[in-house]
Amino acid sequence: MTQEGFTATATLMDRPVLVLTVESGPDYGKSTRFDQPRITLGRAAHNDFTIRDLYVSGNHGVFLRSEDGFWFKDLNSSHGTQVETGGHQVQLHRDGKKLSLLLSNSGTLRLGASSIHFTVQRVYHSEQEAGASGFTLTQASADQFMASAKPREALSQEFSAKDARLKILFNLANRLNGLNHLDQILELVCEAAFKSFSEANLFSVSLKHEQRGLQPILVRTRDLADAGRREVKMSRSMLERVVQTGETVLFFRGEEGGEEEELTESIVQADISSCMCAPLIGQNDMLGVIMLDTRQSNSRFNRNDLNLLCILASNVAFAIERAKLTEDIYRMFEGFVEASVYAIEARDPVTAGHSERVAKYSLALAEAVDQIRTGPYAKQRFTSGELTELRYAALLHDFGKVGVREGVLSKSERLIEDRMKLVEQRFDYIRSIYRQNLLEDLVRDSLAQSMPPDPELYTQIDMRVRAFTKQLGVDLAFLKEASKKWKLTVEDIAVVRRIGGQRIALPNGKTMDFLTAEEVDHLSSPNGTLTEREWEDMRSHVSRSEEILLRIPWNCDLKKVPEIAGAHHEKLNGCGYPRGIKADEIPVRVRILTIADIFDAATAWDRPYCDPLAIEDTTRLLLQQADRGELDRDLVELFKAQAIPRLEHMIPRG
Repeated sequence: MTQEGFTATATLMDRPVLVLTVESGPDYGKSTRFDQPRITLGRAAHNDFTIRDLYVSGNHGVFLRSEDGFWFKDLNSSHGTQVETGGHQVQLHRDGKKLSLLLSNSGTLRLGASSIHFTVQRVYHSEQEAGASGFTLTQASADQFMASAKPREALSQEFSAKDARLKILFNLANRLNGLNHLDQILELVCEAAFKSFSEANLFSVSLKHEQRGLQPILVRTRDLADAGRREVKMSRSMLERVVQTGETVLFFRGEEGGEEEELTESIVQADISSCMCAPLIGQNDMLGVIMLDTRQSNSRFNRNDLNLLCILASNVAFAIERAKLTEDIYRMFEGFVEASVYAIEARDPVTAGHSERVAKYSLALAEAVDQIRTGPYAKQRFTSGELTELRYAALLHDFGKVGVREGVLSKSERLIEDRMKLVEQRFDYIRSIYRQNLLEDLVRDSLAQSMPPDPELYTQIDMRVRAFTKQLGVDLAFLKEASKKWKLTVEDIAVVRRIGGQRIALPNGKTMDFLTAEEVDHLSSPNGTLTEREWEDMRSHVSRSEEILLRIPWNCDLKKVPEIAGAHHEKLNGCGYPRGIKADEIPVRVRILTIADIFDAATAWDRPYCDPLAIEDTTRLLLQQADRGELDRDLVELFKAQAIPRLEHMIPRG
């Protein structure tokens, strides 16, 4: 009979396995042991190890097993991967020359805002319940299905209250209630399955995939006598029958010489003596199938085992469906946050990328706080939930900008282009009026004296008009330059007010100011391109951010996002806004976000109103603000010493 399926060829006897543990970032604490030849890593849900970090690419990298360990290959990710191992640091990125590296012991992967510790271990044939490194799905003849039942019928069977296995499954149900990560769920289920069915040698979970059909996502074996086999065989027919009928299935081999001995070669080679499968039934659809089999043994599963497997399958299906629902909700919310950041940057394209960078910098500083063991923050530790809360607050801290007037939000000069053109046109008109006034005075004097004008007087008028026009040009050039400046000196402001204080008489008897009072106000502000009124409008984005975010029904783990985002312009000495609160009222995560926000605003190269500062100058600026009592000096020092060296490759350059 033709075999169907696929084979992984890594040996079960002596092989490297990989342990990944997230030490920082949104998935802090997540840990998984992998025993398979290929492990994918990224933000997309289909990866073997999923990282919920917006700065990690959807398909970020892949681990490939070799005899010496695992090769890690960066899959042309957006930001690359930094690998620290054996006292060395290697940057893997498409812009560099290196995309892959052999991992043979332990170290750290830094990608996005997350740090992942890796350990390469060796597995030998004596290890119990080792993960199967390879498997083959094989076709078994249909006449070997000796018993089957609908899951509901099996669940209705009575079990002895003394059956110790029920206690194992009840404990499993309790433990699953608090889990939403699929890998953690599968680890607990696998442990319970081997404890409940002592004769089982193999346990597998297969889930339905929309495009690829039924796919095994967990295959584990208990220690087998023939540990040198290179693959684990499973029956595809068993799985497909369960999918097609929705029934639980029990299969066992008959005695030698019996009619049941018409087995496929693969089943004989696998020495499968008994096998049972149960469907994972969700609310609206079948999610997949779980399978247990016993090998190289005279033991057999019975009807009672099959019914017990249905109870296990029910718990597994509920937990997996909840995990999928949680993942869907998370992905939907991540999409909302991503869309919100896009909306902010669409309103204010000048600061494109600012929110994402601030989130990176904030998490890097928070992780540095987690790692120190001396000073005022020696005992400060952030939970995974608190780091996620900080990340969302950082991403959404400028959300209120959607309510700021566009003319204020995108104002890169003191007078916008159209307003400056009006000044130019007004100066041209003033020049012509000046000449007209001189000529009218000349004619008026001539009429009063009843004699024609002296031709020499026309020459004098031309000279006065040329001098006046030259001065108008000088003043207009000064105003254009001042309009683009971020800072004005006292002398600059005096010149603006001198020009604005001039006026000219009009033919109708009224007068015209060279500059309107509003234009003088815009052009004489000492710092920035905004007037005080416009600054108030701009500052309102902070309180608007908090007001908007308060309308979102955050869960308990994220309820402080509005509070953190709404206070990122507060200062320890009370000089910040919008509330002017002081140090004892400003939480640590707000202080962290404030430092990150200032750092990015100072180093960003794409701000049209000011040149970016070098990293050294920016840290000096942060320390100066700390000396004035505005920022937390301990956090600034930590940011300078620990966070910036890790972030330097992420800081944008023009």
